[in-house]
Amino acid sequence: MCRLIRGGALAAALLAWIFPLAAPAAIDQASAHYIVPNWSFSMCRDRIQTALRAEKFAIFEVPANSGDFRGYSNVREDASGSLDTTNINCWPTSGGMRITFGCASQTPDNHAQEICFRLIARVFGNHPPKG
Repeated sequence: MCRLIRGGALAAALLAWIFPLAAPAAIDQASAHYIVPNWSFSMCRDRIQTALRAEKFAIFEVPANSGDFRGYSNVREDASGSLDTTNINCWPTSGGMRITFGCASQTPDNHAQEICFRLIARVFGNHPPKG
């Protein structure tokens, strides 16, 4: 019995050396939220759609006319094949619109924060409101 276990362990080690397993994919995440006092729901929706299109995301609003946008992209300038996703929400509040950004990026480049910064800059210009 002892030889069988040792032989099995040796075979497993040999197979692992010959056929190394790929490391599991890591996910990088970032998020931010803002309250914008003088925005309407339609202005929020329009700006988010424009920003997602400019960043080459496939856009889905689920459910329709909800202000809850999901974006998916694997079209990247560096052709890395990384999958990037985002979720941006417009929620009316008594003080204006609450806008949340959630971004995620799959390895190898882990740049979710960069994705969120670019989308925020496209939605608000270079001067976002204080979060």
